[in-house]
Amino acid sequence: MAFVVEKIPAMEHHLGLKRFYLPPIRCSIPSSAWDPDHKLVAKLANEWAFPFINPSMSDAQKLSLERMRIPLYMSMLVLCGSTESAVLCGKFAWFGTMLDDLLEDESPGGAPREEFLETFQGILHGTHPHRDPVHPSLEFCADLIPRLRSSMAPRVYAHWVAQMEAYAAFMDRSVLSLAQSASTVESYLARRRLDCFLLPCFPFIEMSLEIALPDSDLESRDYLALQNAINDHVLLVNDVISFPAELRAKKPLRSIASLQLLLDPSINTFQESVDRTCAMIQEKEREVTHYYDVVMRNAVASGNAELVSYLQILKLCVPNNLKFHFISSRYGVNDGESGHGIWIVL
Repeated sequence: MAFVVEKIPAMEHHLGLKRFYLPPIRCSIPSSAWDPDHKLVAKLANEWAFPFINPSMSDAQKLSLERMRIPLYMSMLVLCGSTESAVLCGKFAWFGTMLDDLLEDESPGGAPREEFLETFQGILHGTHPHRDPVHPSLEFCADLIPRLRSSMAPRVYAHWVAQMEAYAAFMDRSVLSLAQSASTVESYLARRRLDCFLLPCFPFIEMSLEIALPDSDLESRDYLALQNAINDHVLLVNDVISFPAELRAKKPLRSIASLQLLLDPSINTFQESVDRTCAMIQEKEREVTHYYDVVMRNAVASGNAELVSYLQILKLCVPNNLKFHFISSRYGVNDGESGHGIWIVL
């Protein structure tokens, strides 16, 4: 990334940022009712995850984590299937959260990074000897992954493993080097899709519908364009809403709004960049709708009932991901409905 001299005043102002206005983020794609068992799912998923996070967690710490409503994310994305599959989805929501936090450290959970990733790969492929103990930071993986393997059709599990391997390989590189190597916003988005952790969620739709889509359905040009548009919408929403937490963690370059301030000569303030990001979110929604209509029309014309049912759930990722960001306390928003206003950042 070229840090041009003209951008130094803008970055100095950025570093002293105190607040910004988040415009309303509208979504014309209707959301759907959550899984009716989401409270039970959350309870069971939390009871599973909390001992892995901290065996001696206090009641106050548990309450703080419960307010994040992490299991609800998958209940809102995977609106189908049995209660049993919904509980697996809820546990996976915590699985992704824990894994993401671990892989952002040079020594995940105190384990050497190479050893951590090698053991993780072994658990994914079922080649890690069951008698060999895993590092404590990987115990949640060793517990959940075999359950997923037995619950998914072999082809679906293969899809999930491929997505997890791509994610882990990407996270093995520093996020800062990603930001430094991005020459355009578009190139950043293309690479950022791999650490958004959305793609590993999609096989759970197949699992919950009890289907196994062929590679030809999931690798068609139009489907991949739809998948990328959904992923971009999700990561743009995450970037702009998570910005205050990222800035407090001294990771502002993970935000697309920060990058645009550096890369786009027409943007001179952080507020302009936020406004541009929100406009991009609306553009991505239109892109999702376009490619959804194309893929759905082809699926209906070919009598592909399984793909039709899959697409109907997949599209809900867009409105429900947006809604989740405003009802979870993970990023300190938790305002329920409005989704816009003046935020105090520091």
